[in-house]
Amino acid sequence: MKTVTIISAVITMLLLLSTMICGLWLRANSISTPSSFDFHVNCGIVQKYYPL
Repeated sequence: MKTVTIISAVITMLLLLSTMICGLWLRANSISTPSSFDFHVNCGIVQKYYPL
């Protein structure tokens, strides 16, 4: 069970980091397409409920 918890934590951390990096890149390049924001919202939802 400890292994499953560690794997889940690593996946959650990677999702969070990738979303943050991509979001910062979008902001730095002034990209404001709705599909890119929808992607980040979906990633945030997955990150919120994945550990459950």
